[in-house]
Amino acid sequence: MVADTVAVAKDRSPFSPMVSDSVHYEERLRMVGKDKLEDRLTISDAAAFTHQWTVTLSYTRVKNQTGS
Repeated sequence: MVADTVAVAKDRSPFSPMVSDSVHYEERLRMVGKDKLEDRLTISDAAAFTHQWTVTLSYTRVKNQTGS
């Protein structure tokens, strides 16, 4: 799945202090195992960065989690 985001409220983004109003986020999400999700996030903002910035985040499904 690809999520392409071009309009994020400044107070809603964890990157707000670093980016301009023309920031562009692209996320590529894929299952890499039965219980593992990979999220490759690319942030492009010509007004704030000299080149795009990419980070890969990994998530593991939590099973049998009980709330308090």
